[in-house]
Amino acid sequence: MAGPPYVKFYASEWDADTLDLSALEDGVYFRIMKYIWKTAKIPTEERLPRITGLTAEEWAQVRDRVACFFRISDGCWHHDRAEADIAEVFEVIAKKSKGGKASALARKAKREVAKKRVRTPDSTEVLTYVETDEQTSDVTGALTIREENIKEENRKSDNTTSLVAAPLSARWIPNKTTLKLLASDHNINAPFALGLVAEFKLYWLDRKEPRTADEWQETFVRWACKVRDENGGTNGL
Repeated sequence: MAGPPYVKFYASEWDADTLDLSALEDGVYFRIMKYIWKTAKIPTEERLPRITGLTAEEWAQVRDRVACFFRISDGCWHHDRAEADIAEVFEVIAKKSKGGKASALARKAKREVAKKRVRTPDSTEVLTYVETDEQTSDVTGALTIREENIKEENRKSDNTTSLVAAPLSARWIPNKTTLKLLASDHNINAPFALGLVAEFKLYWLDRKEPRTADEWQETFVRWACKVRDENGGTNGL
């Protein structure tokens, strides 16, 4: 594999360690180190003449002087400090990359247009809206409510006496009073509330629990508040 994009190099320490080396020996040592830094590989003894650019005879003359800086094992020239420095750099890069990806995903989630469609069990589309703005939680995209559906459901709901208890209707929807109450008293806007209708009905339709029309509206208010709190206060406003 390729080596790291950078390495730590302390010139004063290098000079102190190589003070008694000749210019040739210093250059040979540095070439071996550059090979390790650039490739992140451990050189073998048989490759060292080629790595350093020396003939076999020239290499034989400087080999022992340079070897004292390495740990030689099974024909491989290890440099423990260089290997540790390379591993440290790769670890730093990996952490930054992970943090950068997480940050990018968070920014993308804020910018990304999220389209939600709420459908009744008979596949009638009730709501389509687009939300998101990186700077504000307001709904800034297009809000399109199928007015004929909403008005029809509100009319049916308003005409239902609050004294008659019955299981939740498959075509139930929160009325305008409930939506206004959620916005004014609980800071939950209409798109957010309507986005909870499908899950609310899925939960209560199976239970077939009888409640009056007013009680179902109150139940939905509590449901919306609970979801808002579970989302850490995210409520669309």
